[in-house]
Amino acid sequence: ALDSPFYTTLDRLEHKMNIEQFDFMEHQMLYLRPWQRNQDLLALGVMDFNTSQIVCQQELQHLESWVKDSRLDQLPFARQKLAYFYLSAAGTMLPGELSDARILWAKNGALTTVVDDFFDVGGSKKELENLTTLVEMWDKHEEIQYYSEHVEIVFSAIYNSVNQLGAKASAVQGRNVTKHFVDIWQDLIRNMMTEVEWRETGYIPTPEEYMENAVVTFALGPIVLPALYFIGPKITEYTVRDTEYNELFRLMSTCGRLLNDVQTYEVSRQSFGF
Repeated sequence: ALDSPFYTTLDRLEHKMNIEQFDFMEHQMLYLRPWQRNQDLLALGVMDFNTSQIVCQQELQHLESWVKDSRLDQLPFARQKLAYFYLSAAGTMLPGELSDARILWAKNGALTTVVDDFFDVGGSKKELENLTTLVEMWDKHEEIQYYSEHVEIVFSAIYNSVNQLGAKASAVQGRNVTKHFVDIWQDLIRNMMTEVEWRETGYIPTPEEYMENAVVTFALGPIVLPALYFIGPKITEYTVRDTEYNELFRLMSTCGRLLNDVQTYEVSRQSFGF
């Protein structure tokens, strides 16, 4: 129990273990009579587990097709983290009705990784400036030419996914929330560009400047905040703008950023001079 506390255990894996180890005749885990009733419960547990696995397989197949359709697999610099993000979603958001939340979590997690890699190693200064301008223009992006095919792939994947997921979330919420999705992505790209400018000019930010920017570039915004629209009660515009809502998110991002920096400090310092 000390080696594997309950909060580190994925519920579905625990369910699988319980099913495999369940033997009422020897362990009487459910303490029910008669014996047949326990066999019925075991059968129900097996059916529920198998159904959840089918749903997960279908969702993962959809996500893999999305990567290919979006041409994200054609970006040589990008880490492919789709399975990683989907596991984090599927392992914590279990109910079948949360499928859209899991899909959004995985897609935006994969996209933020691609964008992070583009800003860190994959893109030139002109490509990054071009991508930033396209995201800022958003629906008017057709007025701007793509500097390269890589920029086109990255922007198109963001633009199409945000609009599609935003439309679904808007239907759930009964109001248009796509603009909130767009605002989150614009903030992320803008702050990532700030880090590029610091790196290019050799500017060393103060701790306060760094953290203010870094809690955004940790990139939980596009993953966590839009997913909330698919979970639980409806979220009003007032809630989204509320200081408590934003402070909770800032604290979460701060914890994540600091934990990440502790683990990656040496690599970042050697690679980028941070």
